[in-house]
Amino acid sequence: MLLFVALAIALGAAAPALAADQRDPRCDAWEAGAPPPGTNMTAMCPTEEVTSQTVDLEKEPLIPYVIGLVVMALVLGTFGVVAMRLMAPKPEPRTSRAEDWWACPSCGVQNRPDRAHCFACEGSRDTVVAPPATEDPHPA
Repeated sequence: MLLFVALAIALGAAAPALAADQRDPRCDAWEAGAPPPGTNMTAMCPTEEVTSQTVDLEKEPLIPYVIGLVVMALVLGTFGVVAMRLMAPKPEPRTSRAEDWWACPSCGVQNRPDRAHCFACEGSRDTVVAPPATEDPHPA
């Protein structure tokens, strides 16, 4: 049904009023007697024929619809981002003790236990660096 309405609008025809071509079959009995409590007789049993109004799409302003779509997209996008942030798995807290840290053999800086290289000098954790050789400026 919605596909028919969309096709009719795309072809320039007026959109038909949905379910407006006939009255509720119980209306005659309700008008003769009393309708059930809470029944809106003007909505369910119209006295005159309901017609659809033709809308000229060439003259209909589209700006309110576009603004509504943009606002709806922003609201739904914001809710989506908030939901993703709230539902994201929480990272495990780092529980490293001071004795688990290691000293870089090259520069002596303390590094976290999960690092394979020194953050200061990029030296490897396993590499043992020999002390720099001092050259004697006065050879014998």
